[in-house]
Amino acid sequence: MGMGLASSEVDMAGTYSNRTDLLQDFAELRKRIEVSGPHRSKPSPPKTSGGRKKQLGPSETADIITKYTAGTSMAQPKVEHHMAKRTVAKVLRENGVVIRPRGGPTKNTTRTDLLDSLAELRQQIGRGDGSHGSQ
Repeated sequence: MGMGLASSEVDMAGTYSNRTDLLQDFAELRKRIEVSGPHRSKPSPPKTSGGRKKQLGPSETADIITKYTAGTSMAQPKVEHHMAKRTVAKVLRENGVVIRPRGGPTKNTTRTDLLDSLAELRQQIGRGDGSHGSQ
């Protein structure tokens, strides 16, 4: 049961090489491998994702909630607190904050909503009072 090069290949390498000391080292190493028999490697420990989880203090959590509810996107607290976006979202959800849809408040606005808003603005302009009407 041989591993690596056969003896004829070693002889051939010796023919084209002037480094017989390397060939002798190779032959000795090959004998040691054959004598020691097959080895089984130890199973590697299971891989974990990422490093140590960041523990937020109450003030950091409050800061994230305050900024998000004031209108900032999740990107700002993500960068400021060195967290993944999904972690920021998790912190917000765990504290009862409703996550806004991506793209801001107008993304899910219907055509009817826009027409209603336009009609309300026209009424305000027509009255000249600057009030917002009934809400």
